[in-house]
Amino acid sequence: MQMKFLCFLLVSALSWHHSEPARILGVFAFPGRSHWMMIDAILNELLDRGHEVTCIANYPLSRRHENYTEIRIAPIYDFWKESVKVDSIYELTDISIHRMLVDFLYSLGLETTEHAFKRENVRHFLRNDKSRFDLILAEQFYQESFLMLAHKYRAPVVTVGTFGFAQYMGPLMGMMNMWSHVPHEFLPYTDRMSFWQRMYNSATSAYELLLRSFYYMPRQEAMALEHFGHLKGPLPKVADLERQVSAMLLNSYAPLTSTRAKVPGLIQVGGLHIKEPKPLPTDLQKFLDDAHDGAVYFSLGTNLRSADMPKDKLSAILTVFRSMKQRIVWKYEDESIPNLPGNVMIKSWLPQSDILAHPNVKVFITHGGL
Repeated sequence: MQMKFLCFLLVSALSWHHSEPARILGVFAFPGRSHWMMIDAILNELLDRGHEVTCIANYPLSRRHENYTEIRIAPIYDFWKESVKVDSIYELTDISIHRMLVDFLYSLGLETTEHAFKRENVRHFLRNDKSRFDLILAEQFYQESFLMLAHKYRAPVVTVGTFGFAQYMGPLMGMMNMWSHVPHEFLPYTDRMSFWQRMYNSATSAYELLLRSFYYMPRQEAMALEHFGHLKGPLPKVADLERQVSAMLLNSYAPLTSTRAKVPGLIQVGGLHIKEPKPLPTDLQKFLDDAHDGAVYFSLGTNLRSADMPKDKLSAILTVFRSMKQRIVWKYEDESIPNLPGNVMIKSWLPQSDILAHPNVKVFITHGGL
């Protein structure tokens, strides 16, 4: 149902006759494999419905389509090595909001976007393509200078917020967030904050808006001028193009988010990439079938490796797991932990959706979208 609604939304954003396929340009410069899972699901559905898609992306589509044209960003930018200014990603739990934005997210966005612009095939496409596109589909994740494609092709834009809702999105869609009860995404608050928490939440939210306006967006603006300066006439401001986005599709699920106002342009579509469960490998199936007291699935995703966990944290987690009567399935990249408890199974790769569909899995421990 959700995927049908999504396609209805995308098609409604355009102005072609219903019997004609749309020509869609996708641009997804951020090299996050987990981000691509959601985008891949959207693109496949659009292609299955007969639309033509050209896409600037880091990863190949999961299925082949005759009406899909790929402009691959290669090599993939190693943002953990080049952009993240910490020795271990686990240090990100202890850094300030300022460092999270300036040293991590803003630098990550600027560097991955610049990397995409400098690929010869991307550069050639941007300068020489004379196609007509009915829609620009882009990721709402620190690649704002690519919104200039909307000006180049005179096409509406729908963005995909793979990270979910962020405070800066509200004003872009005509909604001012109520900082008294809408917590900033980097703060451990709920919609029920104390007076001092509301004060800190308001200060943090205001600081981010100022930092984004006067530090980050001017750099995205300069990048857009550099790579789209060949277009005729004065270029619009990237900040203005942001406010003209038709809709943002957010990878979030309403019952799991904080209470906040709604506007038509912010649409929660979390879970649209989830497919029907497939049979599990035999050993994993038996391990979960025999979990009569229930099972716990523990995975920190692709970016946050359990194998890089500090020894003190690893020891604490193993101590807790050892004391439990439930069974634990743990995505652990090295597949070797000394004195592994008997109720714990570790594997370097696991079919996450299929595991979560098993009736004995009662708890999911995850990184929460880092």
